[in-house]
Amino acid sequence: MIVLWRLATNKKSALYTNDFGSPTEQLAGPMARRWGAQENIFQKMMRRYNLNYHPGYYLEELIDQPLVDNPQIKKLKKTIKKLELSIIRDKSNLATRLLNLKNANISVEKYRKRQVKLLGEIREREKELDRLKQELVSLPPKISILEVLAGKKMSQFDLEKKKIYDVIQIAAYNSEQMLLDLLKKHYHNNRDIEQILDKIINHGGSIKLYNGKLYVLLDPIATPRYRQAAVGLCQEINQMQPKTNDRFGFPIFFKVRKQD
Repeated sequence: MIVLWRLATNKKSALYTNDFGSPTEQLAGPMARRWGAQENIFQKMMRRYNLNYHPGYYLEELIDQPLVDNPQIKKLKKTIKKLELSIIRDKSNLATRLLNLKNANISVEKYRKRQVKLLGEIREREKELDRLKQELVSLPPKISILEVLAGKKMSQFDLEKKKIYDVIQIAAYNSEQMLLDLLKKHYHNNRDIEQILDKIINHGGSIKLYNGKLYVLLDPIATPRYRQAAVGLCQEINQMQPKTNDRFGFPIFFKVRKQD
């Protein structure tokens, strides 16, 4: 245990390590400095990259719940289709059984009983079909995702889905840090450099494929120092010779449009 004693406030803090060989000053410095940076990273990951978010599960109730297609509609339509096909099939049997009667050793009375029974079954299914169609009309096309997930426990698939989501978010964070390092060469105010990168990333633009090259064209940026920073960032990225991550591997070229 290494104790840090701040003489100005007379407060003491304890740091714990299993490194018994290094000098205490060498260990205490980085350990004491890491808390501020670490807290900032966690705050950013929570705010910007939804560190605690799990796809399909909400930590707190939203005012406007996201809506998804009502799964009952698809299920009900499938049941209706199956019932309609069975009714059509049996009605067809009603017409063909009389023709087959001549070739079968069946009495007319027995045939009549079979037909009456089949007609009764068809009428019952037609009533059920009408009821299902009325139920289908009454169902809302969209429902809250919380209704779909109600009562469901997290499965192995959900856990894997969370892992994939976290990997994507971490990759996005690392990509942003790489872009910040590139932007620092062209924008030297660290107090708002992250905000400027946000403005550049979320700035409008267009994409055009021409002569086997994919052009990413950002809309004109009015503020000169921001435009200069965006132009420099595009140049830095272009020097890396990026390509699309597909079987075509089109070269990508980034550019900021000039003011009209």
